[in-house]
Amino acid sequence: MDEMEPTDAFSVLGNEIRVGILRELADVMGESSDSRPSFSTLRERVGVDDPGKFNYHLDRLRGTFVEKTDDGYVLRYPGLMVVSAIRAGTYTGVVDTETVETGEDCPRCGGDLTATYGDGFLELACDEDELLSRVLLPPGATEGRTTEELLELANRSARRDMGHAADGVCPYCWGQVDATVRWPEETSLFEGKSASDPKVRYDCKRGWANIEVPLAGVATLHPAVVAFYHDHGVNVRDWPFVGLSYSGTEQAILSEDPVRVSVTLREDGAEMRVVLDDEGTVVDTERVKRAGEKESR
Repeated sequence: MDEMEPTDAFSVLGNEIRVGILRELADVMGESSDSRPSFSTLRERVGVDDPGKFNYHLDRLRGTFVEKTDDGYVLRYPGLMVVSAIRAGTYTGVVDTETVETGEDCPRCGGDLTATYGDGFLELACDEDELLSRVLLPPGATEGRTTEELLELANRSARRDMGHAADGVCPYCWGQVDATVRWPEETSLFEGKSASDPKVRYDCKRGWANIEVPLAGVATLHPAVVAFYHDHGVNVRDWPFVGLSYSGTEQAILSEDPVRVSVTLREDGAEMRVVLDDEGTVVDTERVKRAGEKESR
């Protein structure tokens, strides 16, 4: 993949007219995905009287952010991402940091959960100041939403990112990820043949991004598990993302070579066992106990 220098790309955006061109082309696309405004139509929409001046700025955008077709002009993918970031307030939005009570209990200690939004992150912590979850949300996400709605949005966003990572895709740069099952430092991998709060860590091969997901959270992405909960009237997509610790689940290490770890999920008297490998990939599922039945052996 050929790449231009980031400084060259970003320097092109440092002009009000060029940003206006990108905004108007995005609006045109929203009005009709097939529309391609002509030079004169686009100039009128942006509000520039001088054709020569407008042509200069439009030409600076062509190739990277804007494409000229036989029918007119259209945004390329980078242009769309720039406008999306502008409207999400990613680079320009300012939101005062605020902490509110969620009315929920911490799944680990039973204390009160608080939600804090600031600097592009929504954080959930208990009253013991333990950080339980941190989700990226642009400032624009807070506009017109209550705290409850923002938490729900964070829940959906977290599960979306978790799904991408489990599929081997970084949710931020779309690169590849490495996945590794990890345990707390004080717990040896096979000590006592039991697992304490294991997580799957997804590390982007390109750089900074990493996501840690409780093993039970990864298990709930599997269709068989979704169906298991659906049969009991539960939609796993509605679970609060802080609940991904799933204190009601049970983990056990089944074998060392190859590494196999089981997660037992329980709902309404029924149980399901999910077996994962050392990269957090589900390799087997089994309903080991149905509601009202004794556990099968």
